[in-house]
Amino acid sequence: MNNLKNDLRISFLLPSFDDGGVEKVTINLASELKNQGYLVEFVCFNKKGPFLSELDADMGIYELGTSRAAESIPKLIKYLKLKKPDILVSAKHYINTSVLIAKALSRTSTKVIVSGHGMYNGNKSGALPFLMRRLYPKADAIIAVSKGVANNISEVANIPREQIKVIYNPVITDGFLKMYESTNSVNKAFEKQLVSIGRLSKEKDFVTLIHAFKLLKNTVPSKLTIVGEGLERAKLESLIKELNLEEYVSLPGYTGNPLEFLKGADAFILSSVTEGLPTVLIEALYTGLPIVSTDCPSGPEEILEGGKFGVLTPVGNAEALAKGIEKALSNPPDPNTQQIRALDFTSEKAIAGYKQLLTSLHTERKK
Repeated sequence: MNNLKNDLRISFLLPSFDDGGVEKVTINLASELKNQGYLVEFVCFNKKGPFLSELDADMGIYELGTSRAAESIPKLIKYLKLKKPDILVSAKHYINTSVLIAKALSRTSTKVIVSGHGMYNGNKSGALPFLMRRLYPKADAIIAVSKGVANNISEVANIPREQIKVIYNPVITDGFLKMYESTNSVNKAFEKQLVSIGRLSKEKDFVTLIHAFKLLKNTVPSKLTIVGEGLERAKLESLIKELNLEEYVSLPGYTGNPLEFLKGADAFILSSVTEGLPTVLIEALYTGLPIVSTDCPSGPEEILEGGKFGVLTPVGNAEALAKGIEKALSNPPDPNTQQIRALDFTSEKAIAGYKQLLTSLHTERKK
């Protein structure tokens, strides 16, 4: 096995190193494989973003210098011919299709693993589903980060479900555990401290969360912190002002250490319209917090096992979300039970799944 590790070259493709869930778990995965002796490097559209600082200093990065997936195809062909990685791992459907086109045109022996991290909820007769149906069968392996995502890929790309392998993301890593131990708990204030974390985007539906908080504040003295950055900031700031919540709702921006906020919280709230396998939900579980989440496709229901480890509410329903938060605060779970559930999403379990797949593909390539 050591010989396999030492000569197996794995490339991970990302558009950039922005503060997204896909970027975070891909970096976790690549770093863990590198630490175990695999030859790992990143290929990216643009070498930028806050997560760049989380990479090892000796991690290789090949920049394509493009901003669009379609424009990346000729540069990916050049990369595959020049670097000849044994395996290329791609995430995000719109990038996966470009990778598969580039692989076919490059005529190289690189094995391609495409992974799905989120749900496709668009028009099934659109361009992307068409390309997925034509190209995904040509992938050497297809990975989904949750059963819900796997079912979605199967439906959209018209691929038998059994051909899609589910490997949960490496969320509880050594790095996360070290950060957990070194992060101090914040002294709790009189008001209940509610925290939500994610990119300020439509998919996260912080609009509904803010409306839910407005309803909750009438009965529960509380404050809400929404951690993250994104294009919806101005809209959310305007809504906070409109509802006279400036004193109670804060938007502190992006943080590299969400535990600073989670450890000082009384509950974690996820209000998304769609997810794949939300990393921050698992991180919140590890801290032992009460959790309230929309029952969006997919991930929350799977992580929380149908409500066993948190309160699930309908998507886009502010009243139900407010009632769910009140319920979670009045009946908090056993923190140890929450933490044990989070340990189903360790790097060890994810790496074991990937190593099995990598070994199989590498053996095929050498035949």
